[in-house]
Amino acid sequence: MNIKKEELQRLDHGLNAIFRSKNNQIMLSRIHEHRDFSALAYGQEPVQVITPNRKMFTSLLTPANETNTEYLLTPINERPPVRVEDSLLILFQSQGQSALSQAQVVALLGAKVRVSAVDPRVNIRYKTRIAIRWRCISTLCREQLQSQTWTLLRKRAFPESFLKPVEGVSTLVDDFISKDGTNPLAASDGIWESDLMKGLIVDLSVGGFCILTSETKHFDAVKSNIFIEVQALLPHVSNDYAVSFVIAVRHVRAWKNVWALHCMYVEPLAPEVLVI
Repeated sequence: MNIKKEELQRLDHGLNAIFRSKNNQIMLSRIHEHRDFSALAYGQEPVQVITPNRKMFTSLLTPANETNTEYLLTPINERPPVRVEDSLLILFQSQGQSALSQAQVVALLGAKVRVSAVDPRVNIRYKTRIAIRWRCISTLCREQLQSQTWTLLRKRAFPESFLKPVEGVSTLVDDFISKDGTNPLAASDGIWESDLMKGLIVDLSVGGFCILTSETKHFDAVKSNIFIEVQALLPHVSNDYAVSFVIAVRHVRAWKNVWALHCMYVEPLAPEVLVI
């Protein structure tokens, strides 16, 4: 396979934000509906913004349109570099409450940044039936992530140009690594709570997806661990992606004799990954 380019991205800040927010993730287009965060949603109090390079800056957030699908970030302090299509994490903290929302840069206006909400109802959602295998992480692994002893490293390998397909597939893998290392941890380190199980991705976006599964043997582990791993082959117009994601389970519900797991990536995907 003639893969010409590789990108590495540590997911420290995505993990830290999830743990710090006590798993409370809110769609950006609905943040104004939450009374605790109304002052932050309308620029009366600042929010914290985390960039893909794990830099943080303080900013005021104000709606850029009446549908609450786009917002304007006005930095209070010096803003680190960001690019159009970068994925950002926005942290809301008020009166002892905290929440996390995902956004994508759509325009740079001097120091100001215009962003769109990375929400399932706003962004492109692909209705799919992609067969997957998934498994639960162990309680030990979750504790190691929360204590920052371990972290995640996202490795993406793909052709430099998507205009000329090459033989084989692109890859996108989230590896568990020690905080001070780059080599992946092994199964013998106690990462997994369960064996691989079967499921279907039925709703896919750059922010996350929904899994349907009838596997209930390890369902208690799903409810007590907020992270699972998903292995799949995602279609792409040029080169399909062989992926192994570590994702956060946001909500679980029963649906027609199966379980629906509503999942969010630790950090959003690059938009070009989902061109199907």
